[in-house]
Amino acid sequence: MLNEDPAYAEFNRPERIWNFKFRHDGTLGTARAVAELENQKFTGNICSDAAETCWESSGVIDASRWLGEGTWLFDVQAHTLPFSYLNGQTRVDVPEEGGQLLYLRLPGS
Repeated sequence: MLNEDPAYAEFNRPERIWNFKFRHDGTLGTARAVAELENQKFTGNICSDAAETCWESSGVIDASRWLGEGTWLFDVQAHTLPFSYLNGQTRVDVPEEGGQLLYLRLPGS
């Protein structure tokens, strides 16, 4: 699996997580996109580095040891979504930088 995280303004499509199968001769097979980050679909905002409206995913790890064959964990940093947390008894509201840890099951990966 490969997680693409573009960091330049000219990148003009949603970022993706790609699956590459190993061939019997040890080379990589054709890349297949298995996940795509479409923040505009959820926020209505076009991804713009200058406006800081882009979301990103910055890693994918093999979780098969703990969650079974073909399972992966990855994150999404939703830079435009608010979130809250408790610091002891105090609620802290953060206007931006929401995010999630996500589970992907892809049999045979």
